[in-house]
Amino acid sequence: MKRISLVLAFLIFCLSCVYADNSGEFTFVWDTLESLHFCQLALDCRIKEKIPPQKMISDTTAALGNLNKAKKIIQKYTDNRDTDINTIVKNMINGIDILINSNEGLLAKIKNIASIFPDGFENVESETAKFRAKSNKGWEEISSSLSKLSAVIIESVRISKEEKEKLVGRLNELFNGNLKEFDGYKEQDKEGKPDDQTVLTLIVGRIRDALTEENY
Repeated sequence: MKRISLVLAFLIFCLSCVYADNSGEFTFVWDTLESLHFCQLALDCRIKEKIPPQKMISDTTAALGNLNKAKKIIQKYTDNRDTDINTIVKNMINGIDILINSNEGLLAKIKNIASIFPDGFENVESETAKFRAKSNKGWEEISSSLSKLSAVIIESVRISKEEKEKLVGRLNELFNGNLKEFDGYKEQDKEGKPDDQTVLTLIVGRIRDALTEENY
């Protein structure tokens, strides 16, 4: 047991050495990407087709768990002295709270109708319309809050070229599929209001573009 503790302590020490010199902006953007990743996991659980109530309950509960993780990651920045970071975080948390509230409402509805529709909603589109509209407002809030992120990334001289490369690497690990969709989306002239998944795809694509812009 003592040997295991020593090994863990050594690994923690090594990691602290690797990231000790990173800027506060780097750490914030890294955590923002992690938060968005959990938002994506929540989106993966959304109800898109007719499925049994227990599966809907399980998926919606999983979505709530991921959204709470996303919120927890960035909550530590709520009192940040940097005005941009503080504004981004407060508005992003507000958007996540809207998503949480929407999913809680949907979960309550599913539990109420489970005995009425044992095979699931007959019309998924209409039964979930109110909750999807609310979720869309949440994603609009998150997208709006992160429009300031490019200022944190591009205008801050405290994020080095090496740090940006690390962030791009992490972005590719977490959102490779989204980035491919984003590149395809830019090539098309799409009209109308984007759905939640497209909003997230646009967010991570724009962060990638900001990180890879030659400005130093």
